[in-house]
Amino acid sequence: MTSPDLTPETPGAPPTAPGPTTEPVRLVARGRDDLLAMVPTMLGFVPAESVTMLTFSAARPFHARVDLPRRQDEEVVVALLLEPALRHRVGRVAFVVHSRRGDGFARFGRRLVDAFLDAGIGVVEVLLADGDRVWCLDCDEPSAGRDRRCAGHPYDVSAHPFVAHAVLEGRVVHASREELASTLEPDAAARTSYRRVAEAAARHGARLAPTAHGREASWLRRTVRRHLDLGTRPDDMRLGRVLADLAEVGLRDSCWERMDREDARAQVELWRDVVRRAPDALVGPAAGVLAYAAWLTGHGALAWCAVDRGRAHAPELDLLVFVARMLEQAVPPDEGDGDRLSADRAPGGPQVA
Repeated sequence: MTSPDLTPETPGAPPTAPGPTTEPVRLVARGRDDLLAMVPTMLGFVPAESVTMLTFSAARPFHARVDLPRRQDEEVVVALLLEPALRHRVGRVAFVVHSRRGDGFARFGRRLVDAFLDAGIGVVEVLLADGDRVWCLDCDEPSAGRDRRCAGHPYDVSAHPFVAHAVLEGRVVHASREELASTLEPDAAARTSYRRVAEAAARHGARLAPTAHGREASWLRRTVRRHLDLGTRPDDMRLGRVLADLAEVGLRDSCWERMDREDARAQVELWRDVVRRAPDALVGPAAGVLAYAAWLTGHGALAWCAVDRGRAHAPELDLLVFVARMLEQAVPPDEGDGDRLSADRAPGGPQVA
């Protein structure tokens, strides 16, 4: 069973790249098409074979996506979605199921409605969308029969104002979660430079003395800031040094612990490039920094992709485990306390949070 993509809602849709405006805009759904357009705009990709929960009337709204379950796992997924909704005192929710098949939609939809209503949470709508048509679990339109069975309605949200606003702000909505995850995978040029990067990291790591960590932390922060200010990316030699630094807990902490939400917006693309170019043996710490930056911006799906990329090679890395926990619990970025990570480190043992 996969964990859900939990996206804390910074007012408005979470960006995948810095946009020209820093003023947040809250998206307000007033109808079926608004809900359909909100899902990919909030997640940053068009989901497939999954259920997305949109939350409303909460002090700290969030949105969650999880793979469609098999019939025997439906109760588990319902509980998985209900738990954070209760913890964050959500007043109302809407569910959008994206599937080309649609089998079991009515049964699964009823389970969701019953569980949430029993818990005192209102259900605004339950929709099934296949990319061309949408069906309502309970349809009030004249085309529905006496049993309220929906006949299906054509839809196209490509020109919806939510989507247009995302384009205007420079935010990318990917065609799928896989496409989003692929932005963290190496291309041919990155693979060609693996050896140079790894050798540079090994040379720097061999001569990096603990007594020099303070000076090296300053270099690392200056290097990150310079690339952000100039819009550049480190060459292979500097990338190797950055990756060797990130392998040291203290240096890695100096890279993310001072990051705030505005700073994180600018850092996401830099760390995405570092993760994409990092050899497998070195990618875990960089993926942790990217995951943290993405979480701070409210981009839960990208944060999960970074966690997955890093955990494939460093499953117990402290920062990856910490961000995964924040995502699983739908902790809003302004409530996430990096001190929890330091407090949970066991001296002499595996550094996991």
